Amino acid sequence: MEVRRLGRSEPAFSTTYIKRLECMEDFEREEQRLSDTKAFDTLVLQLARIGGKDVKDCVHKVLDRLFSNRLMARFNMKGKGKKDKTALVPHTFKRAKPGMHRL
Repeated sequence: MEVRRLGRSEPAFSTTYIKRLECMEDFEREEQRLSDTKAFDTLVLQLARIGGKDVKDCVHKVLDRLFSNRLMARFNMKGKGKKDKTALVPHTFKRAKPGMHRL
């Protein structure tokens, strides 16, 4: 619990600060901002610093850092299924360049 609270208290100018998206409006605004290559590359570098004990843990930490639970509940990977969810795959967050994970 203590680590989560400290992580959220980082200043906005920190090189590791990642603003958590709380709603679809935040998501759409961030996706628009990430159309700028420099902003996108900066976010990829910030996310690469998160780490984890294995791939599953790393993905969980990255998604937790990016999205609130309320927002993440509106997505699945492909937008298919019984529930009306938005596909995450075609969005900007999925356009990381091959090999960027090795930074």
